[in-house]
Amino acid sequence: MKIATFHVNKALCGDCSLAIKRFIEGIDGVDAVNLGNLAITIRFDELAIDEGIIRSIAKDNIERLGYRIEE
Repeated sequence: MKIATFHVNKALCGDCSLAIKRFIEGIDGVDAVNLGNLAITIRFDELAIDEGIIRSIAKDNIERLGYRIEE
């Protein structure tokens, strides 16, 4: 298992947290999604899904909800 971490520019609201968690957990190869105050961590099986793909999907989903990824 591997972990990808994303830092966001502001705290996630409850509805957005739930939407992100449900969407990303539904991706094949994703084991768990943990949402903190300003961070999102995704544990995934790197043999089932490429890290670049999971990062792209997660970033797109997070930004569509109005948050910006701090890199």
